Amino acid sequence: MQLSILIPLGPDEEFPAELVGSLAEMALSFEVIVCATNEFLNSGEIPKYVRFVKAEVLGRTHQLNQLAAEASGDWLWFVHADTKISKKVLDSLTTMLRSNRSDCVAYFSLKFYGARHYLCTLNAIGANIRSRFARIPFGDQALLVPKTTFQNVGPYPSRFLSGEDHAWVQKARRLGIPFIQLPATVETSARKYMRNGWINTTLKHIRLTILQEWFG
Repeated sequence: MQLSILIPLGPDEEFPAELVGSLAEMALSFEVIVCATNEFLNSGEIPKYVRFVKAEVLGRTHQLNQLAAEASGDWLWFVHADTKISKKVLDSLTTMLRSNRSDCVAYFSLKFYGARHYLCTLNAIGANIRSRFARIPFGDQALLVPKTTFQNVGPYPSRFLSGEDHAWVQKARRLGIPFIQLPATVETSARKYMRNGWINTTLKHIRLTILQEWFG
């Protein structure tokens, strides 16, 4: 098994049928694992090519670490449930897998969908600039990591209530792990901006980034 596609599901998230469907062709040769809560196990129909595991501890940090422990692939691809991926993303992914790298963190450019606020576009542009020049990609950019790299960096830090992706990336940066921006864009939902407000969400991200940079 070369690649493990790892998808955590929060308590309020439905089964990611669109995402999983876009992986159907790959699922014949790659592993797809979804980790969710007790309640979700009894609802919906899970495709045969998806391995479903019960979340032992609630919270995305714990689910991500559980997924990594369950994975049998040489590469780990952490994908949020609300992510949309294109053929170009899959082609870029395949090319990266063939590179036989074992010491890197790869990620995609970011775009928001469902955004009602034009400033979300600026957030995406800012995220792509931040990732390229400061080497700080976030989890919604679908991090692709060789399993050996993940093991060297260690699990996602569980001491943070949120921002576990940035905290993990920070650990990788401090170890001198190379970061690679793949030539494709993933789309993620802008629902957190719509639900919590653009200003509140943006300021929260900035605050977490600064705190983890200085005290992580």
